[in-house]
Amino acid sequence: VQEQLSSGTFTYYDSSRLMVKQRPEWVPPPPGRVALSARSVMDGGPRGARHYFSGHLSQLPDPTLGGDLHPRDWMRLPGEPEHEHQLWLAGPNVTTSLHYDPHHNLFAQIVGHKRFALLPASAWRSVGLFPFFHPHDRQAPLAADVLAGMETDNRCARCHDTVSQCHDTVRQCHGCLNDLITVDLGPGDLLYLPPYWFHQVTTLSASASLNLWSPSPAKLVADSLNHQGLPEALLSPDLSPNRAQITAAFVHTFVAKLLRLRTREAEVANFFFELAATRYLTWTPTGLEPGQEWCGGDHWDGSMCPVSWNLSSYRSEVEVVATRVVQELARLKSEPPHPIPNASSLPEDPSPNHERGSHAEAVLHIIAQDYVEKVVAYGVG
Repeated sequence: VQEQLSSGTFTYYDSSRLMVKQRPEWVPPPPGRVALSARSVMDGGPRGARHYFSGHLSQLPDPTLGGDLHPRDWMRLPGEPEHEHQLWLAGPNVTTSLHYDPHHNLFAQIVGHKRFALLPASAWRSVGLFPFFHPHDRQAPLAADVLAGMETDNRCARCHDTVSQCHDTVRQCHGCLNDLITVDLGPGDLLYLPPYWFHQVTTLSASASLNLWSPSPAKLVADSLNHQGLPEALLSPDLSPNRAQITAAFVHTFVAKLLRLRTREAEVANFFFELAATRYLTWTPTGLEPGQEWCGGDHWDGSMCPVSWNLSSYRSEVEVVATRVVQELARLKSEPPHPIPNASSLPEDPSPNHERGSHAEAVLHIIAQDYVEKVVAYGVG
């Protein structure tokens, strides 16, 4: 059971992420864990602490808990194999941070009440994301109390400080999130969450819930990018001086082809700026003072960022691999907006106020940013 002493907000923590191993000074420690009974968790646990449990039914220490939750077959999509069900237990006033899941999510409330604050995928520019290799991957650094304030008085969420970037000072403001939807669930209520929708969940009372994730076409496409290969020059064990340049040439070529697919050839530089602004400049590595975020010292190595390259000997293989990856991503364009039965009433994108944005395009952008981070980490560390 996760324990939180300082606040009631719990953030998913993936200890296998690269930053935990290579830059532990940048990331927070993993959450504390204690052994408690299910009743103690829902009663609030020891005074002064809040507790939160989530786990697969097959992994519960008491199998009778899972045995009580029958039947469950109705939660499966037609033609889908049975997937793992997840049990959620918490006392009152416990919040999970704003995040997205790449799967279809059927969420059933069994005991107590929960409040979901929902935002479409097209809100990613406004809420930001932690980097792919951060233990809080898929989580938004937008503070829970900011979103809670918007729920009650419809305020705009604004950035608190000017965010510094090397060579430039920019303001990464969250803007008005007019697309915020708030849903309260009680016993017997079922909520369908589409893949990549942001959600922040707060228990309004002692709560027990059950959900089922099912694979989405977008997640399958995202996973398939890992199997499209890389330019041979990057696979060489020889860490030559050209390695950073080859990496830069490949990701630039990939992004240029991707944006051409979206008929936006002139926005290559803006793609990389948005990646830095929304994934790195919105949070401060542990141990740094505000304003020190990423500039100077060990946190920025300008020599690893070539401003130009002349790699004619690698151009052909860079083009071939980049084209193959973009063709795989293009499958997202043909994905039906609602790949589940009887979901035609769900809006594909209820956010006309978000510039540039259908749901499919937002998902494509998130997946592409993940891919660029993975390639750069492989190429230059």
